[in-house]
Amino acid sequence: MIRNKVISKFTWLIMLTTIIFSTILFSQEADIQFEHIAHEQGLTSKWVFSIIQDKKGFIWICTFNGLFKFDGYDFKGYIQEPANKNSLSSNNIRTIYEDKAGMLWVGTINGLNKYDSSNNRWVRYLNDPDNANSLIGNFINAVWEDSSADLWIATSRGLDKFARRNERFIHYTHNPKDPHSLSDNNVTAIYIDRTDTLWVGTGGGGLNKFDTKTGKFIHYTYNQENPYSINDNNVTAIHEDRSGTLWIGTGRGGLNRFDKKTGQFVHYRYEPGNLHSLSNSNVSAIYEDSSGTLWIGTNGGGINKFVRETEQFIHYKYDMNNPNSLSNDEVLAIYEDNADTLWIGTHGGGLNKFSRKKRKFRYYKKNIYNPNSLSSSRVWSIMEDHSGTLWIGTYDKGLNKFAREKGRFTHYIHDPNNPHSLSHNTVWSLLEDHTGTLWIGTGEGLNKFDRETERFTHYTSDPYNPNSLSDDYVFTIYEDPTGILWIGTRYGGLNKFDREKEQFTHYKFDLDNPNSLSDNTVRAIHEDSAGIFWIATYGGLNKFIREKEQFVYYQNDPSIKHSLSNNVVFSLCEDRSGNLWVGTNGGLNKFDKENETFTHFSMKHGLPNNLVCGIIEDEKGYLWISTEKGISKFDPKAETFRNYDVSDGLQSNDFNAGAHYKSKKGEMFFGGVNGFNSFFPDEVKDNEDIPPI
Repeated sequence: MIRNKVISKFTWLIMLTTIIFSTILFSQEADIQFEHIAHEQGLTSKWVFSIIQDKKGFIWICTFNGLFKFDGYDFKGYIQEPANKNSLSSNNIRTIYEDKAGMLWVGTINGLNKYDSSNNRWVRYLNDPDNANSLIGNFINAVWEDSSADLWIATSRGLDKFARRNERFIHYTHNPKDPHSLSDNNVTAIYIDRTDTLWVGTGGGGLNKFDTKTGKFIHYTYNQENPYSINDNNVTAIHEDRSGTLWIGTGRGGLNRFDKKTGQFVHYRYEPGNLHSLSNSNVSAIYEDSSGTLWIGTNGGGINKFVRETEQFIHYKYDMNNPNSLSNDEVLAIYEDNADTLWIGTHGGGLNKFSRKKRKFRYYKKNIYNPNSLSSSRVWSIMEDHSGTLWIGTYDKGLNKFAREKGRFTHYIHDPNNPHSLSHNTVWSLLEDHTGTLWIGTGEGLNKFDRETERFTHYTSDPYNPNSLSDDYVFTIYEDPTGILWIGTRYGGLNKFDREKEQFTHYKFDLDNPNSLSDNTVRAIHEDSAGIFWIATYGGLNKFIREKEQFVYYQNDPSIKHSLSNNVVFSLCEDRSGNLWVGTNGGLNKFDKENETFTHFSMKHGLPNNLVCGIIEDEKGYLWISTEKGISKFDPKAETFRNYDVSDGLQSNDFNAGAHYKSKKGEMFFGGVNGFNSFFPDEVKDNEDIPPI
């Protein structure tokens, strides 16, 4: 009995460790952002069959509508020209291979092509029924070069060896009377391993190993009575990893790991209900990147990353609600270039890419496979409390408490049956006051959160109570040095909250009062180093003279060059020199308090977008600015911008006003439509590797 208890505890410990490891692993890995390349960027086909990078650094993309060369900036297309015999033999390009001499070989559905780069022309090799030494079949699936510099050609009508010395094709086909012949004429994949052994995949005859000395083929086919046989005779992909293990993809049986010594196969299939199994049993591509990670492309299940330690798969699929997800779930090609960028070709979704280099920005989003991830990727507010816990407000799924060391999010949502739950699932603003109390601005009033009892106290608008909150949409919350809370609302102007009496004093726009607030939509509140109160509204910038309870406002005047650039003000920031920076819907403004003039910075100066959502100053005096087209680092002295977008690891190019925060340690947070990013400014360094042109 004691032994059983020990075993049970040990087993439970292993299970718990696996669960925790998997949860953290999958929450960290589900944040890949794909950049989509299609017609708008110059790639005129959505069907990408093969990708390579040549020795000169060019990326070549085989598509349904021609061959494309990418130089890092532009795409150049090569297509069949009916009147030109020196053009490609077909526009339907299936595969491309660069030999040791740097020669490009292109396989199409109508023959093999060799590229003569010195003359910019193509040499065609086609099947000639009257020539026994010509190509055996015109539909080319793969090309590979052996150690003798001869080429092996996989066609739909058999396997060819191309002896380049005399330019003769030697044919290997299936002979029903010869058990050592090729098992099937539809050759779908070929691979020459490190021992110079040729492996041949077929569409109906399984896997073949070719003995070049004897000229015989050894067959590995599906055997229902042998659980260690290959599990499907339709072989779609072959790859040898750095350890010498052979991986075989099939059309129906999933992925096979082949032990060449024992001749046994280990199977990985799609398992319904298992989130960590292969996403689809139709495997279309296998690729090992420079770090040794194995990527599996499937026909209908997107791309899979194989975690060897746990033998689990992480899935990356198309998500209609995520603009940075994989563009299509039918993956046909995977390739890593010299800059550690992974390229993924799809059937109908064009080309995808993402950089595997260390990201400049950490990225968090909702992971549908992990219930402990962010509750929603639409982030509208962020705050770190005194203990280092991160709080995130979302647009539609309430409030999140993020324990970063555990990688776990706790969710607080509105429950109609619980009067002490969060009052609304839209969380616009967050504040921790000097007592450690958490205040939450929602779409239905102000909430005070008791972290011990986990109860929310609600303060809402009551039309019959003039001392209630003026409006239930709470856009911003600010605590001044005296401990007074100031509440900015969407439609009800500014509120001053007396916490002892639990009463609100209202400051609203009054058409008949020139000293009233300029607009009832308040987006930001800031008290500067001189004790001046600044209010950002949709009707300009306001200076609040609290002693007189009067407002002086600054608005755009087209006739005045140095007036505010736009009346819709989203954000405010005071730098270490006492300058006030104003983010508007018309760019960035620097306010000269003495002359009361504004200096404008917009897209024509290098700002990526004129809608400035948030502004934060770092320890070196640089301003970090979130916009609707990425994040920009602004040097106020040089007046220059350095812009970052999704290719640098941003959650999206689209950020939200109010969703920005700087911690005591100097870490910055910016939220947007697809999650949020965090980073330390000193860690954001530009890539000094200049790619060859």
